Amino acid sequence: MAPEPRTDDPAATEIVARDPIRDVGSSRAYSLALGCLQDCIANHNMCPKPANSPRLPTRVIDCLNPERPKLLTSHGEPGTYVALSYVWGGGQPNCTVTTNLDTYAHGISLDLIPRTIRDAIEATNKYGLRYLWVDSFCIIQDSREDKQVELTQLPRIFRDAYITIIASSAKSAFAGFLQDRDPPAPPPPRLPFWCKDGRLGSVSICPLFIPYDGSREPVNQRAWCLEERLLSARKLVYASDTIQYHCQTAVSYIGGAHAGPHKTEHLPDVMFVPDGEIPKHVVGWKRGNWRLLRMEWASVVMNYTGRITTKPGDKLTAFGAVAERFHRVWYPESEPGGTLMQGRYLAGLWEKFLPHDLLWTIREDTLPHKRPALYLAPSWSWASVDGQISLYYALDQRLDMAFVEDPTQLKQCEVLKCVVGLDDERLPHGKVNSGLLTIRSTMIPIKWNISSDESRLFTYRDNTEAGLETLDASRVDESLLCVGKVYVDSTEEVRGEVWAVPILWNMGPALEDIHAAGLFVTHASDKQFRRVGVWETPELSELGDSEEDMQSMMARFNLDGDGAVTILEII
Repeated sequence: MAPEPRTDDPAATEIVARDPIRDVGSSRAYSLALGCLQDCIANHNMCPKPANSPRLPTRVIDCLNPERPKLLTSHGEPGTYVALSYVWGGGQPNCTVTTNLDTYAHGISLDLIPRTIRDAIEATNKYGLRYLWVDSFCIIQDSREDKQVELTQLPRIFRDAYITIIASSAKSAFAGFLQDRDPPAPPPPRLPFWCKDGRLGSVSICPLFIPYDGSREPVNQRAWCLEERLLSARKLVYASDTIQYHCQTAVSYIGGAHAGPHKTEHLPDVMFVPDGEIPKHVVGWKRGNWRLLRMEWASVVMNYTGRITTKPGDKLTAFGAVAERFHRVWYPESEPGGTLMQGRYLAGLWEKFLPHDLLWTIREDTLPHKRPALYLAPSWSWASVDGQISLYYALDQRLDMAFVEDPTQLKQCEVLKCVVGLDDERLPHGKVNSGLLTIRSTMIPIKWNISSDESRLFTYRDNTEAGLETLDASRVDESLLCVGKVYVDSTEEVRGEVWAVPILWNMGPALEDIHAAGLFVTHASDKQFRRVGVWETPELSELGDSEEDMQSMMARFNLDGDGAVTILEII
């Protein structure tokens, strides 16, 4: 338990913790939040400084008179502005369209503006800033061309914002976020506290860790809102309990409220380095630095795919600005001499990390979803299915050349070709309309019978000619040898033939290093295939530490070089 006094209480000079600010729209709240922001800019060495004379976005809301805001077309002039991240929660009937663009330039009646955006206009003005960027009013919503152009600007818009206001608690554009927050129920008890100077103060006794779960906030359940948060260096988060300030250095509760450990999403610091300086920033990076960046990518993908995308077709588009940030670090455009990694972004995967990136799975603690009826991406991309994605197997060190003692022990399929068709060439990290992966590997026919999420890949111990079959693990006996774990991509019933295709495998010599992983594919047409899942071999301990079973298992996948090799196209 932690004691917290009121700021006007004599005990406040000795007890540093404070009650959370619940009147988040008060002058005191604005003053404290602004002080926190200014302290970050002045004293946080690891945090990027605000852009020097940044260009305003194409359009911004002029909040100089918050009672009569107007839409300003900036023509690229410099200016400091606020960006808003919020949940739409449905349609906005009065958003900017071609027919009201000129009218809004002269003024927007407040009764046409949803409550959350009105609150953002008020907050922008109270923080002493003039301009606000909000997607529904600053992008022409009935113009596909304007949407595409502004999508290319999103990374810059949020990166260069002086501050991003995150309406974390608002369920929709009409909910607002400046309402007073409810006090805890029951209220914490207050006890007398004798100060060192002899005065009698009081403290409230509250839990040591404030029970705040950010994952429950509406904004943290929406796909688009993740990139808006990640791309912003400085964020004022209007949470359900109080105001928080998030930056690259720390998470602070405005006003000094006591809080326990708080995990927040933010990109690695290198993502905020000016583009031209990235090569010299990473030139001294070691293997571990690049590995950490890969793990950051995996974490962001998992976070993103666990969120809701209202329009399924936005699956890649709503993540494009984040991918663009990673791309600029992995493949700097100004890289001298071409000594760093080169490659393309391929519908959520990276050319440099093929074939490893093919081994994504639906997280084991979540259930597969029905396969989307709308085409979202090629079947080998995680964007093709719904559900939270894990890149755990793509990062398995036993299957990574950088971590094995003898590189000759690690083998992989040969990637011959991988291409995607972009919906718009201006958005290389956005929506795709086609994709083709061509690889050379072996194909092992499978008797496919997925009956539950406990299905495994088995064969008969005493019959080396026996094929592989998926069975419920709870219904097997000693005559069967488990040779693979099964991870399906969706709940669809697969009809027709299925094959196991080895992607990466480690042949030892140490038994604990022996491991393999690959794809399950089925026919998409007479000459092409589509992915339906992933398999991996079990751990040595799951085989009873039996060397014989381990060798038998690997032999069933024709990984010794004797199996027939096939070129297959996966769409």
